[in-house]
Amino acid sequence: MLNVKLRLFVLIAKQPAFHQLRSVEQLGYITALLQRFDTFKLLIQFIIQSAVKGPGHIDLRVEEFLKTFKSKLYEMTNSR
Repeated sequence: MLNVKLRLFVLIAKQPAFHQLRSVEQLGYITALLQRFDTFKLLIQFIIQSAVKGPGHIDLRVEEFLKTFKSKLYEMTNSR
């Protein structure tokens, strides 16, 4: 069941993550949200390659995106 939830999360969050982190905040040219399998673990992975912002700043912005997106998930209705 966790696999399905993770896939659904990635499916729903991929475009908003790209829009916020790449288009709005312009953190890096390469910006992606992926699902990954790693030695019996299911993971989500943000890939952001940036020449303008450091890892600490990028980490803070990803954390903020996740907090904001969590709120948006709770606000969603069945019709969305």
